[in-house]
Amino acid sequence: MTTLSITYSFRRFLGIILLYSVFSLALLAPISGNEAIPSQAWDFIPHTIKIIQAVAALQEGQFPIRVEPLAHNGLGYPSFQFYSPFVFTIAGYIHKFFSPSNPFVALKMTLWLSIILGGFYIYRLAKEVNKQEISALLAGIAYMAAPYLLINVNARGDFTEVVGQGILPVVLYYTYKTYFSENYAIKNLFITGLTWALLAMTHLVTFVNASIVMSSFFIFLKKNNHLKSLFWIGSAYLYGFLLAFWFLVPVMQYAAILNIGGQLFNPIASAYLTPLPRLLAITSTSLMWFPKGTLAEQMFSPAFYPGIGLIMLLAAGISFYRLYIGDNIFKNSDGLKNIEQALLWIFLLTLFLTWSPIDFWKFLPHVLVITQFSYRFLAQLMWAGALLVSLAVTTLIKPGYSKQALCLGVIIILLSSSSWLLTYHTTSFSIEAIKKYATGGLAQTDYLLKESFISNVKFSNSQKSTRLKKNSDSDFFSVLPTFKFKEVQKSCVKIGKKLSCRLSVSSPSLFEFPFLYYPDLLKVMVDGQKKVDYLPSKNENYWLVKLPLSAGTHVVSITFAGLIWANWVSGLAWLALAVVFSVSLIRKTYLNLSRAEKFNLA
Repeated sequence: MTTLSITYSFRRFLGIILLYSVFSLALLAPISGNEAIPSQAWDFIPHTIKIIQAVAALQEGQFPIRVEPLAHNGLGYPSFQFYSPFVFTIAGYIHKFFSPSNPFVALKMTLWLSIILGGFYIYRLAKEVNKQEISALLAGIAYMAAPYLLINVNARGDFTEVVGQGILPVVLYYTYKTYFSENYAIKNLFITGLTWALLAMTHLVTFVNASIVMSSFFIFLKKNNHLKSLFWIGSAYLYGFLLAFWFLVPVMQYAAILNIGGQLFNPIASAYLTPLPRLLAITSTSLMWFPKGTLAEQMFSPAFYPGIGLIMLLAAGISFYRLYIGDNIFKNSDGLKNIEQALLWIFLLTLFLTWSPIDFWKFLPHVLVITQFSYRFLAQLMWAGALLVSLAVTTLIKPGYSKQALCLGVIIILLSSSSWLLTYHTTSFSIEAIKKYATGGLAQTDYLLKESFISNVKFSNSQKSTRLKKNSDSDFFSVLPTFKFKEVQKSCVKIGKKLSCRLSVSSPSLFEFPFLYYPDLLKVMVDGQKKVDYLPSKNENYWLVKLPLSAGTHVVSITFAGLIWANWVSGLAWLALAVVFSVSLIRKTYLNLSRAEKFNLA
């Protein structure tokens, strides 16, 4: 490749990024104020607090981040172990280095970059599919301006899901490239796996839904070595699962005993939010009725209007007509026709899942209750719809009218989606107040243990023998004095992410420590012993760590470490990733040097 072509490619890249950057900035206009969070997008409030907590976690030396240091009065609330650690790490770094005085600016910067990322990778994928520049650019714009993305920003304030929608096209792009790769390079497998892992650690619901819909898409496709290609992308998915093992395994293992488990319900219960006329509406002006006393009435504003949008509906209609009614302009390209058919069927499948006219959910695996709301499948419909937009634009553009088509297409897309951009009349939550709440220990309770959790805990053999030890036919613990955590707290100090307590014990006693109890997820050491079994103790609204200590002076340290074996699995997977990319870099450097030497000799 000549220097001239490299320069042109770089200029084109910068031009596309500039276009998408400006467009993304315009879409975020309803939340452009920096002093307060709009009251309707109320979910931005806990997410902004979590960004403050993420910075505190990074300053403690947590990596990956697991615990909110300031939440629940410093008792070690591990929300990041169960919810979106990757996105809050990124937002935390942005807050720390680029907007240290305002966490809401960091949140918006993260949203801005995510929307650009999503649009750019839809562009790359559309360009890969149909080799047409203008239609690919418009596909990226259509994805960025999709009603469901605007709903998540403006009507829901769902920070993590928007970032997940930004990463989703990256996952699809690399999975697509891996599927159609002819050489099945191990590097492609590792890159694809990495994208799946980042999506899982950003928004778990989007990850689960994408796993279902994307697998269906690639199964619909047909090519030579179809089964081998499916095996290859399946292997990449499995590798991504291993990269995120440290996060995913505790989520699966502990969901039943966390408060969040009580909020998971059959998505059919939320289907009234997505009637078919509402989904097919071309504007967001219709009123939305919420039944009294429902979760939706508490969570959503009257501005919540799930919809597909005019542009994607038209694109799907054009594809349906071309494929099954009128002449197919791609009749000489079986590969492109196959892709278009698969995209159309995915579009219709996700539309049906979102609409949910009947309760088919009860026949599906129980894990899908994590979806909660059927409208969340609109995130999957978005990428299929955006790629159909690309194919439709290719059909409509006449040769020689590309620039005019780009300008007109951007205007039409923006106008068709503009009714989902809200105008806020009140702002209720100032950033300064939110910062005070965060440092004051305001926290949610989703990832605290349920009141009834103790019946579900499986104790180790050593714990059982300790708990059941008898002394004069009475429970061993009942005769020991107990020191509550507020008394113990005076002898404790936080050293980085570790709680360290030095205690002088006059006689065998039970001690309750200022650290939240989670079975098997804590590393508890007494006097340097590598592993010590610990027990739960109910105190006020929390289950805390309890330990029996003998007479003498003891040093107790407690750290939230996660599942050690799952950490090791993830660690080895990340090590393999580092090795593969290091070898690839060394090989590429060696080849470049060899070519330079041959050129000089010539």
